[in-house]
Amino acid sequence: MHYKNGREAHEGDPVITQSYGKTYAGNLHSLTAGCSSCNAQIAYPVFGGMSHTCVTVGLCYHAEDAFAASEATLPASSPPANVPTCSVEPPKTP
Repeated sequence: MHYKNGREAHEGDPVITQSYGKTYAGNLHSLTAGCSSCNAQIAYPVFGGMSHTCVTVGLCYHAEDAFAASEATLPASSPPANVPTCSVEPPKTP
């Protein structure tokens, strides 16, 4: 099975996807080969523990790929204007 961008999926991969109008980020598990939809589960944190939802792997992104894609769309960062930078000098030895 492969993610939306063609990367091969593995148990335990960190993933991000949208399903039923919600965005989920968690770990992929229970992959079921041969199914075209709802062929895996994502375990994701909720208050008080973990929850699971059924997903289609072909509609998911590996978290590393999603992060890289989002980084590519951001402008190059530079220090904000008028904000002092912190510089710490080492203590002087006697």
